Amino acid sequence: MQIIATILAGIMGLLGFFTLYAGLTSKHKGIILGGLVYLAGGYFGFIDESLIPIAIAFASAWILRKLGADPSP
Repeated sequence: MQIIATILAGIMGLLGFFTLYAGLTSKHKGIILGGLVYLAGGYFGFIDESLIPIAIAFASAWILRKLGADPSP
């Protein structure tokens, strides 16, 4: 189970890095906040080696999208 948590934390970290980069280039605060949430989830997923921080970060980013932090296409 630790291997799965580590892999998902790595994927979450990559997703957070690229989302944060996209937010910084577009100067959109909602995308920057989403990238930081993903990065925090990946970091705490690596530290705790459990799926709980990853699930919380994913749910938080999903809630941010539903609240309108992510611009519509």
